[in-house]
Amino acid sequence: MALVAPRAAPRLVVADAVTDRQGVTELSVGDDSGPLRVDVRLAPSVEFTAATVEPPASLEHIVPADDWASIRRRLGRYVIAGRLVAYPGGEPIAGARVTARDAGLVHDDPLGSSVTDDEGRFRIEYDPAAARRTVLPPLQGAGGGAGVYFSVSRDGESLLREPRGAGLATGRRDAGPVFVARLSVDDRGDERKASHERRW
Repeated sequence: MALVAPRAAPRLVVADAVTDRQGVTELSVGDDSGPLRVDVRLAPSVEFTAATVEPPASLEHIVPADDWASIRRRLGRYVIAGRLVAYPGGEPIAGARVTARDAGLVHDDPLGSSVTDDEGRFRIEYDPAAARRTVLPPLQGAGGGAGVYFSVSRDGESLLREPRGAGLATGRRDAGPVFVARLSVDDRGDERKASHERRW
């Protein structure tokens, strides 16, 4: 993150800092520096202006979901995130392994797995190229994203095993760079499908 004098040519960086894992940082400049532009750089080719501030100032900037999805697409860093809960009560299920796969044209590809935390949350980062692999070279790289389907296990016991066709269903096919799902498992042991899915 950088504070930039907006009218300076060439670009004059007044202060810069790296954010922590929560995206928080602190930059200090003199109170007489005038208006400053807050630029955020995620990679050499991915930079945007978050705001213009007048010191002294505090800024909390939340990147809109559509913009964040566009940034993740440009970075080639796709994510599947969500929660695993018990049905019907909605209690979180901790310590379960959630595995995501891509229902491919010819064969399926693993996208990754994650163990749920105490709140039942999981997060799987994957390379979008994994969703475009095929044994047919002319089709290599075809398609816009993964056709996501899930399996879930805990302590060696299968809690959920979605059929491959779930990844081909509307809303699951060509999942964008950000895909969010709420997975639920019946507390009587009956499997249930994912619900409350969103993608960007």
